[in-house]
Amino acid sequence: HSCPTRRSSDLRPTSRSIFIHAPLDYRLQTVMERTSLEEKEALSLIKKVDKQRKFYYNYYTDKKWEEMSQYDLCLDSSAMSEDEILNVLTALYESIL
Repeated sequence: HSCPTRRSSDLRPTSRSIFIHAPLDYRLQTVMERTSLEEKEALSLIKKVDKQRKFYYNYYTDKKWEEMSQYDLCLDSSAMSEDEILNVLTALYESIL
């Protein structure tokens, strides 16, 4: 039996790593609007969730969550509308099919 050989040009990644971020003040405003929390409580929630995300990501990937150079794509959600972000993500998804 012979194994079919594949050229490196035939190998395309089937996934991409994406980091969606925003400045803290933008995130704070968004959390306060969505949850009706006061600033102090909203900030506490953001820090708690970030800590959980960081721990989970660092533990399971052996990489640093905040190190943007390791991601294929980083998007600042404060600079784009949700529709724009979805358009970018849809185009990226369709490019790897």
